[in-house]
Amino acid sequence: MALGAGFDYQEGLVLSKKLDQNNIGWTVDLFFDHPVGQGAVTVESAFIDVKNVTQTLKYSRLISGDNAQIYYIQGGYLLPCKIGTGRIQPYLRYERLAVDQKPDTAFTSLDLNYLIKGHDAKLTLDWTFIDQRKEVNSPQGEFSGKDQNLVTFQAAMGF
Repeated sequence: MALGAGFDYQEGLVLSKKLDQNNIGWTVDLFFDHPVGQGAVTVESAFIDVKNVTQTLKYSRLISGDNAQIYYIQGGYLLPCKIGTGRIQPYLRYERLAVDQKPDTAFTSLDLNYLIKGHDAKLTLDWTFIDQRKEVNSPQGEFSGKDQNLVTFQAAMGF
């Protein structure tokens, strides 16, 4: 088990065309990974609080200069059996983005890792449902304001 914490402070930024803005962020997180029989269970969670964010987050109402809180939890199980040269690890993830004075956005994901050489060589398939909690019909940049589905495929190869 591991417990982490972090803090970041940046002053004198230009955010959303406003001069001399200060960005402050802090986070705490917890990571747990434990063998269960021939497999392993993994759980990770985090909380992030940020004032005057520096970047707009696609698929949400968060824009540069906003204040927000992010809640995150993820859990998975590494299956004991091998398939080909690797092992399968299904996992679930839930994130909640709470932007001050705006409706929340929730991200629920169903994921599947194929671990060829641990996390050094793996394939990942991720399906995320983005729930805007309150749909709006006023597009803002690349944000449509509507619920969305996002499918991602990743390949990671370490040497």
